Amino acid sequence: NIEGISGLLFEASKNMDLSARFRRNAIEFLLNEDKNRAMKFIYDQISNAGMDELPIPLPDLCLLLLEHSEGKEWDRVWEIVETNQQQKEFLITIARDNDRYRILNQIECHQLEYLYKSLLKSFPKLLNSDFDDGVYTTHNHLLQLKYDIEKCLEELASFEAVETLERLSKEYPTLKWRYSSAYDLALKNNWIPAKIDTLTALIENQKRRIVRNSDEFLAVVLEALDELNKALVSVSLPCAIDLWNECKVDSATKYGPKDEDRVSDYVTRFLRSYLSERSIVINREVQIRRDDTRQFADIYLTAVEEITSRMSCKIELVIEVKGNWNQQIDEAMERQLLDEYMKKNSVYRGIYLVSWFNFENWDKEDYRRSDALRKNKNKEQALEKYKEQAISISDDAFKVEPYILDISLGGTHD
Repeated sequence: NIEGISGLLFEASKNMDLSARFRRNAIEFLLNEDKNRAMKFIYDQISNAGMDELPIPLPDLCLLLLEHSEGKEWDRVWEIVETNQQQKEFLITIARDNDRYRILNQIECHQLEYLYKSLLKSFPKLLNSDFDDGVYTTHNHLLQLKYDIEKCLEELASFEAVETLERLSKEYPTLKWRYSSAYDLALKNNWIPAKIDTLTALIENQKRRIVRNSDEFLAVVLEALDELNKALVSVSLPCAIDLWNECKVDSATKYGPKDEDRVSDYVTRFLRSYLSERSIVINREVQIRRDDTRQFADIYLTAVEEITSRMSCKIELVIEVKGNWNQQIDEAMERQLLDEYMKKNSVYRGIYLVSWFNFENWDKEDYRRSDALRKNKNKEQALEKYKEQAISISDDAFKVEPYILDISLGGTHD
């Protein structure tokens, strides 16, 4: 009968003359057939860890306890593991377990957060490494565990998980895209209908927008730049002259572009007026900042929404401004905007803004004019070239959008 078999297996599980694999199989069988007795046996064994020889290694016992308690014994298990200084061994044991994702789904968000931090503290090389080629090594198992914890938090689609990822992303910036994805999933799973005043605002002003994610924020900023473009080259009172220097030489007036910093200032002022002061984005507070230190992109935008009393969600976007004469204009989209500003700061949307000054009005003695002509003959060619470049360097996480800001004078737009 089953009781007799259980008794024999309990004795077998304590028989150190038998193989560790056999003893583990015996304990697993007992957990399925006589769970209460088997759990008590495991409790007794791990409580005496360090004093008596264990039937199987402590990390394996702890993992069995965790699996069969549906995650409820997490705090106790981790305390025992830390007391016996076997954190690394336990993490490797979890990583090698085929059921690890099921275990991760059984424990709380704050426990997943602690596990993630412990993993990266114990194995810091996981932060900036890829999978080994070929054989599935211990490193690969641990790296997969790292990704599994991230994925588990993302797919929970709860605001608690979003808060957890927000905290983690402050310490580990590469998690920002997981945080953003988890936020989108949480909104879908916990749908909150638009307020009456929000709907009324949309009806009253069709230029106003609701921003729910980084792509929608990018679209709103591009719309704002379109409005600026219209103002710059308007038939009635065009503003383009604001960005040209004028110099009287004898009876003639010579024109040359203002420098990139002045263009960046001008764009920033317009975006603040259009997006922030006019509250184009209904559900978020848009903040726009210039960077004069050259340590970051020229213009940094954030759109913040309060989700709960304890949590807000921030979407980020950067704009890098280049004059069409810039010597590095063909390389800076990738090397500067993408690699230096976006990837290093985990900002997932960026605009590469080329300020286009037309050649017809440009003083021919200005060396920048010939530099600009060497780079691009006309703005259509430039836009096509930079669109192709943006597509080639963008991926599922990072997206760059080029934009040609037309600052042509006198109705000529070469």
